[in-house]
Amino acid sequence: RGVTFLVVGVAVEKELQMSTINSRHDDQVLVPLSTALQLWSDGKSLDLIFASPKENAKSSQVVSEVRNVLAERHRFDPEDEEALFILEFAFFEKMLDVLSLGLNILLGLIGIITLFIGGIGVMNIMFVSVQERTREIGILKAVGAKKRDIRLQFLAESLFITLLGGSIGFLLGSALLGAVNLLPLPPFIPLPQNSIVLSLIVVFVMILTGVISGYIPAKNAAEMEPAKALQYERGETVVGKKIPKPLWSSRTLTGELIGQAFLEIRSSKSRSFLTTFGIFWGIAAVIVLIGFGTGFQGFFEREFGKMGEKTVFVVPGRVQTERGTFRKARRVRLSEKDVEALMAYPVEVEKALPEYDCRFPVVKYGSESRAVHTLGVVPGTLEMRNFKVAKGRFINQGDVEESARVCFFGANIPERLFGNRTRDVTGEYVNLNGLRYLVVGTAQPKGFQMSMNTSYDDDKILIPFTTALKDFSGDKYLSRILVSPVQKERYRMTEQEIRQTLSRLHRFDPENEDALYIWSMLEGTEFLEYIVLGLQIFLGGVGVITLMIGAVGVMNIMFFIVTQRTREVGIRRAVGALKRHIFQQLFTEALTLTFIGGLIGFGIGWGLNAGLSALVEVLRSQNVQLMMLFSPENSLIASMITVFLMVVAGFLAGLTPALRAMRLDIVDSLRYE
Repeated sequence: RGVTFLVVGVAVEKELQMSTINSRHDDQVLVPLSTALQLWSDGKSLDLIFASPKENAKSSQVVSEVRNVLAERHRFDPEDEEALFILEFAFFEKMLDVLSLGLNILLGLIGIITLFIGGIGVMNIMFVSVQERTREIGILKAVGAKKRDIRLQFLAESLFITLLGGSIGFLLGSALLGAVNLLPLPPFIPLPQNSIVLSLIVVFVMILTGVISGYIPAKNAAEMEPAKALQYERGETVVGKKIPKPLWSSRTLTGELIGQAFLEIRSSKSRSFLTTFGIFWGIAAVIVLIGFGTGFQGFFEREFGKMGEKTVFVVPGRVQTERGTFRKARRVRLSEKDVEALMAYPVEVEKALPEYDCRFPVVKYGSESRAVHTLGVVPGTLEMRNFKVAKGRFINQGDVEESARVCFFGANIPERLFGNRTRDVTGEYVNLNGLRYLVVGTAQPKGFQMSMNTSYDDDKILIPFTTALKDFSGDKYLSRILVSPVQKERYRMTEQEIRQTLSRLHRFDPENEDALYIWSMLEGTEFLEYIVLGLQIFLGGVGVITLMIGAVGVMNIMFFIVTQRTREVGIRRAVGALKRHIFQQLFTEALTLTFIGGLIGFGIGWGLNAGLSALVEVLRSQNVQLMMLFSPENSLIASMITVFLMVVAGFLAGLTPALRAMRLDIVDSLRYE
């Protein structure tokens, strides 16, 4: 501004900032406060005051004290939140902590349950081991082994298997974390970190899983009576129990196979439950996790849509010119002619609208007065900014042409000025910056907005932009231009045409990004889609891995069943059963187990999503600070993926055991003990 300053220092780069005031710190110049007041202010008025609490935990108390002190000095009610706009960063930190804690709990719980499913697989294997070694247990007891010795032996085996698998998983997980940290990821993506606490938790959970997995099988082994154990013949399935009757009889081979599969499940309910647990939890995890990803995407798309789904904001900047070693900057000033040019020339522009920001003039009605964010707009703003009329009408073309002093209220303004949100204020007059304006309509509430222009749309007053220029500006220049692209998928082409058109009118390089600040809601949506895609791939991958672990458990049990029924297979083959009949029987049993678990998981997943969604809606309705919470959503895509995964899991779980049973030699099977 024509004043020479001495550069005394340069800051260390902060790079990405999630929170900024006006601009990123890396793009700011700092001068002494007294100098700024002398050159650019009336000498005493400040824009901001920063307050730091002595203790971070008392941040909310500091906010209250600031209100009380300034209310006494400036004679206003400390309960009037509109008198002071206080941004408490500690609140956002607390919210972030809550969100992080919730995410850590969710992912940690999924990891622990996934490990627990692996533990169930170990438990099933230990049950098989106990049954296969029944005679060995009888011999050990006959020669003097105590219950404690048998129990410790099987517990040690279970713990060894768990720790071996856990150690491999720990090393693999650490290697994956290290590999991710080496990737050239964008700065806004947080990198995973190893921690001592995480390592201790993993070791504890491994030991706990090993003990739990081996306890019941070890107890069963220890409680065996030596005489019965020595008399046990390998291949026995149900001892001392009545074999259940088939649920139905069928004349078709498929029906008979399904009936036989249900008979096997009923004859060993505990084993079947443990086997299907991994499947139904895996399916439930896939539905819930994909539901969270879908809910995350839907929430942010709705929030961005409140500002207008296709809106592109064009804000004037500055153009630098060089003369020797001296750089001079001139401001780009937008006017109605620029709007007309954008409507006339670029083929990618569907609509261009002017807008003037009046900032926060004082609005009075009777004894009530409020500082309200006011915008000068045109009739097309109704659709562009996604406003909907609740009562009265919106700004029309006649208002714009006549520079009429009329205004349209956001949904919250009637309550702020008149004390009643539902009151019809159409036809009332208010004083706006000392001038009399007629209220012609009010908007439907938009609610919480993730993206806003200085204030929520519900807290804005809209007036004709020509009136705004006359009453608040004194010149013809606009604050911004709102543009709608012909096709939202081609918004980047629209931005290029905007730069090229305005660069010719204002004589600047179209590649100069400082001349125009262009930001699109579609750009935010596109950025969000990448995040959501990565989130859904990650969460879906966790669910799929969990499901595959369950499928491996089913496969292990099917291998045991094949071993247990080797003689039965030999007898069936001897009396005329074909190989494909043996394959179909075992394969059908695996598919039946998988589909039963899958259907249970499907119901649990949908129920959890519906319950969590209802809970979030209740919390959001009771506390405005929880408006950023999003709920999982059930989707057709998740259902289709789930059905596909059920089929794949059943196929993988039954294929190899069924092939092994089909290939058994008849003579060897009949001799098997």
